[in-house]
Amino acid sequence: MRYIESCGWEREKFGREDLIKFKSPGPIRGTKEPAVILIPSTEEVFDYNKIVNIALRRISAFEGRSSEELLDQLSVVSDSIEVKIFTRDPQRGVVPIRDGISLYQSLRDLLIFSVCSELDPSQKAFPRKLREAAEIVKACFIGQRQSGGRGANVHGGFLATVHLPLPKRYELAVDGEIIDPILRRSILRILRGLRDVELSVDLKDPGPMTENSSRGLNSNMCNVLMDIIEVGGGTDLSISATLDPMYAVPGDVITDLKLSPSSKTYLETAASILEEDPPEGFVELMGYVTQLKCDAEKGGGDMEIRMKAFGIEGHDAIPVKVLLDEKSYQLAIDAHKYHNKIQINGTLEKTGRGWTLNRPKRLEVIDRGFRRRRYKSLDSF
Repeated sequence: MRYIESCGWEREKFGREDLIKFKSPGPIRGTKEPAVILIPSTEEVFDYNKIVNIALRRISAFEGRSSEELLDQLSVVSDSIEVKIFTRDPQRGVVPIRDGISLYQSLRDLLIFSVCSELDPSQKAFPRKLREAAEIVKACFIGQRQSGGRGANVHGGFLATVHLPLPKRYELAVDGEIIDPILRRSILRILRGLRDVELSVDLKDPGPMTENSSRGLNSNMCNVLMDIIEVGGGTDLSISATLDPMYAVPGDVITDLKLSPSSKTYLETAASILEEDPPEGFVELMGYVTQLKCDAEKGGGDMEIRMKAFGIEGHDAIPVKVLLDEKSYQLAIDAHKYHNKIQINGTLEKTGRGWTLNRPKRLEVIDRGFRRRRYKSLDSF
């Protein structure tokens, strides 16, 4: 249904709730009459398959192509994003293996951190990849296009393509509004962010990136784009996207963009600003580690501490649960062993009888025996 609406077909009044009537935006080729089709709103409609087959034949007749071609397009629902690097070897369209691997890894990380922002839009910098985001991106595919009008060999460039599968069934909000799937929202975030990069270069100001982070780039995405620029070796990179018409494309989204070496300075500045800009509910806690918990069966995946924290307005001391990465957890072990205080930042949330510190970052151990020497967990951030 989204496909025909995106192609300009208009809804018309019809006397049944289980069938929706559409009229084509123009006449069928060779006639003066528009095509009229019925689309079932549920699979329980009598003669569902027959009605759908008639609709497919009429759509393909209007578009001037076979039903098989139309079905091929409708059967695969996915978005794709392509990054093209102009190479020094125009005959073969190849890059050094280290650059190719780096580009693939950077595209993966760009998607993961974009999904991170969709999962937690209030966060402008992530100390590490969210596990849920990494799992979502595992459904994507990556490869190099070698043929066609935009193929690598034709234009003398290395062209990496990522395919993002989309569900064929819509998600609905509580009010019944259709919600775009998270991978579609993530690719739209990347495209809007890249447009902000272009504007920043034009204005010679990182403002478009830092001011629009709620729907564009976060600090991590800025860093990844700098890595992609490095792979380009001083040349402009062409970045384009193909968005499946099953889901509507917002009018403010541009699908053909350029990433130039001159944008690196503005990306670096924006990354620093976004990393230092604390999200709403951001706090700095200081206290003692009271409990350590590590799930050995999960290979150290869940490393949890409980701490007695001070400095929260209206409370003498509060129990706080914190999930840490491996290096921060090791610092917490040392602090607990030597009865030292720790200091850590994050967003505090009331959970049941206690509190949870979400998105923890910059854990420090304050050593009372050595003039408040501080040991920081920096490698993880």
